[in-house]
Amino acid sequence: MERLRKLGRQLPEPLPATHPGVGAAPRASEKRHKMETETDPEALFHELMQVSPDGTVPPHLIDRLRQVEQQQLYTEFQALLLAGDGVD
Repeated sequence: MERLRKLGRQLPEPLPATHPGVGAAPRASEKRHKMETETDPEALFHELMQVSPDGTVPPHLIDRLRQVEQQQLYTEFQALLLAGDGVD
């Protein structure tokens, strides 16, 4: 019983700090490839074609290309509206 009490007093020690950058896999939230960071639809398309050995692209990357295209169209439309050349 005395031995258990001694151990109980020694157990609550802080755990050693871990360094996430050393030997750890990259987090899913970190951008790792140009395909994930590219904002120009044409450059993204060319990047997708360079990476693909047979010209096929996974659906999630096609969705990414669509998102980038829509964002570019929206940005261009907003610029037109701000310039006063918008649709009446």
